[in-house]
Amino acid sequence: MVTDPDNRATKEMVLCFASVLASTLRQSDELALSVDTSQLLSKASDPRIEKVAGHLREHYAENLKISELAKLAGLSERNLTRLFVQELGLSPKQALIRLRLERSRELLKNRRCTVTEACFEVGYTSLSRFIQSYRAAFGNLPSEEL
Repeated sequence: MVTDPDNRATKEMVLCFASVLASTLRQSDELALSVDTSQLLSKASDPRIEKVAGHLREHYAENLKISELAKLAGLSERNLTRLFVQELGLSPKQALIRLRLERSRELLKNRRCTVTEACFEVGYTSLSRFIQSYRAAFGNLPSEEL
């Protein structure tokens, strides 16, 4: 069997590129999560976004819908998301997820509750989804914080 050296080199280069890209994205996510989301949300200058950001900080554990947040701000869902990203660099949904995960991490690190209790206390309704999101955000399982 004859292998094409150019094809092999191309495959190796693509694999190397993918590895470097994955590493860079992980570092970027870790850096993004190193900024406290509550502090980030307090930097909104548009009063409509301030109102939504405050609501997210106070009610993160509730079942919030983008449509409700948009109504609160007097905007369409699309305009709310656009302005939110423009002001704070993340969408309302991303901010909500980060708030929940940061709070759950605090609960787990301070040994205030079990993984299941933390999951439901911060507003997740699925333990498996919580664990998946937690691992994606922090690189380890929530049980490793205990």
